[in-house]
Amino acid sequence: MENGARLISSALIGLDGETVVVNGRAYFVLPPTIKKIAGAGYYITKYGGEKTIGDMLKMMSQSMDACKALSWFIQGNEDLADELSNGTVNEVVDGLETCIKLISTENFLRLSLLARNVRSVIAKQK
Repeated sequence: MENGARLISSALIGLDGETVVVNGRAYFVLPPTIKKIAGAGYYITKYGGEKTIGDMLKMMSQSMDACKALSWFIQGNEDLADELSNGTVNEVVDGLETCIKLISTENFLRLSLLARNVRSVIAKQK
């Protein structure tokens, strides 16, 4: 119970975020809004289909996209991308991982359940 109260209190006062460190600089990241998720998603969707070493090397050449995605999570635009690109690839990837973990799956699951219920009501024959 104490942990739940602490989580709610921290959310109310804006302490429910995480700190991301890139190139020796710390950035405090709050749970992302839909706009931030969409902005970061634009750049993140370019990753994930790597199957060969050549694909991996091509992905590494697009690391500026990862910096832009992290910038979206941090401040809601890509203005920090140049500054973040001075960090290591590991720092940027760890930062992205931290930010993605801040996205609550509870709301997406609730929305999915609501959509399924509406779909079944509409499709039900009378």
